Amino acid sequence: MKKKILKRLLIIIPSAIILLIIGRVAFVNIDQNKEFDYHSTLQKSIKLWSDDFESNGPIPTEFTGLGEEVSPSLYWDNLPSGTKSLMITTVDYDGPSPNFKLMTIDHFVAFNIDPTINRLDKAITVEEMEKQGMRLGLNINGGVGYVGPNPPMGIHKYYFRIYALSVPTVDLVKPSRADLMEEVKDHILAYGELIGTYKIED
Repeated sequence: MKKKILKRLLIIIPSAIILLIIGRVAFVNIDQNKEFDYHSTLQKSIKLWSDDFESNGPIPTEFTGLGEEVSPSLYWDNLPSGTKSLMITTVDYDGPSPNFKLMTIDHFVAFNIDPTINRLDKAITVEEMEKQGMRLGLNINGGVGYVGPNPPMGIHKYYFRIYALSVPTVDLVKPSRADLMEEVKDHILAYGELIGTYKIED
């Protein structure tokens, strides 16, 4: 009897784990598709660039978890009329692998950025951003500030995005990116995007 129960458990438990993984992959896929569909409805007119890597090019190791893990420079231009504040996020949709997506990873969230500011300097600190009146949201580690790429496998894409908002401030304290996006979804005038890639060398 005990052997029969054990055999059943050896079949049921792996099957349950596989079903949970399949369910998770499906959920993440649906959630990410909604995000990309939503962005396709927004005006993509803000120019966003960096002096530290090219659009769709590799992010230097200096800016990753295997390097100094400092933030790259970001510059922007062509804000729409009526912009009262800015918001910046950095997201990896490929966790842990582009071929096996189980999670969306938030690397950086900043908001309440004065629209007269036109850049974030390389290696800018949390303290420097807060001195400029910015607020920061939660990253993948549960803290604030920039977290560099450190993918376990495959070539990951990192989406640096800037959003122009029609409101001067967002009254949230250390929000998740999802909560922040929900709060501002009706106030986004336009956005800009810069994609960098990174792969840990074999």
